[in-house]
Amino acid sequence: SLAGLFIIYVAFLGQKQQILHQKMELKYNQFEVKATRKELEGQKEQMIEQNKTLKQQRFETTFFQMLNLHHKIVDTVEIIDQSSQKIYGRKGFKFVFDSFRSAVFSNPLTYDQIIQIYINQYENYQYSFSHYFRNLYRIIKFIDQSDVDEKQRYSDILRAQLSPQEMLMIFYNGLTYYGDKKMKPLIEKYEMLKNMPQRSLIEFDHKRKYKLTAFGEVEPI
Repeated sequence: SLAGLFIIYVAFLGQKQQILHQKMELKYNQFEVKATRKELEGQKEQMIEQNKTLKQQRFETTFFQMLNLHHKIVDTVEIIDQSSQKIYGRKGFKFVFDSFRSAVFSNPLTYDQIIQIYINQYENYQYSFSHYFRNLYRIIKFIDQSDVDEKQRYSDILRAQLSPQEMLMIFYNGLTYYGDKKMKPLIEKYEMLKNMPQRSLIEFDHKRKYKLTAFGEVEPI
């Protein structure tokens, strides 16, 4: 009987030891699973960061290509004045805006009449400017629809490429049916008129047609 009891006890100890070993093995497996999960999470975060960097690089490549195209379009602007002389590049913007100003100042006009004169001036030279405004809209829309951080920084880079006369024409173009629905909201959102010479507006009161954010100013509460 004592021998049988001893055998049962030894078997019990063996079973207990086996259970302890299984528990230790289970804990080790759990530790391994946690370590693997942590490693996978780290790899996932790394992949997310790499993907974000690649997206940023792709965006910047396209953005600066579009910016380069913008400069080429500006350089190829060609205006033929009344004496059949050709005016190129940014001087063309100045010529058209100065012509617009002269036409407006010759008579007292209402706001709607002033805008109509701008439209007439624009349509006279639409062969030179329609491509310019379409491309500019494409660049701002590209920034707006992207998922990159610091969108304002890229719109600031774009704005830095614009001459004062370009900004003045962008201002009045945004008040016409050519730009009021699509372009004007983006101008206001991204401060595209921040450095525009406001004193050169036909009437300073025209500034009220835009939200103050277009000029980098804070809207009153």
